Amino acid sequence: MSYHIYEKALQNARELSKTKGYYLSQRTRKKIEELFGEEKEFMGFRRAKFRKRKWIKEQVLMTATAQNIKRMVKMLSRGGSKKELASNGNLLDYCKVYINRFLFCLLQRDILIV
Repeated sequence: MSYHIYEKALQNARELSKTKGYYLSQRTRKKIEELFGEEKEFMGFRRAKFRKRKWIKEQVLMTATAQNIKRMVKMLSRGGSKKELASNGNLLDYCKVYINRFLFCLLQRDILIV
C-alpha cells in the first residue's frame, strides 16, 4: 500500500473539515459568493460600466446599496406576529431613511428619471 507524500497534512485537513468552525466558514463563504454571483449575473458586474476609480467605486457602492435594500425588504416582508413587527419598527424607519438617501443620490447623479 502506498501513501501520498503529504499524507499527514491531508489527514490533518480532513480532520479540520469536520469541525464546527469549518462548517460556519463554509456557510459564510457561500453567502458571500452568492452576492458576488448576483452582482455578476443580474446587476451588470461582468464588466465595469465606466472607467476610472471614482466611477467604478460609485458603481460598486450603488450595487451594494441595491442589494442591501433588497435584503431589508426581504427581512421586513417575512411578517410575523404584531410583537415582532413592533420590534422591527426601528428597522423599518432605518430602511425608509436608507432608501430615501439612495434615491436622493440617484437624483443627484441624474440616474433616476422620475
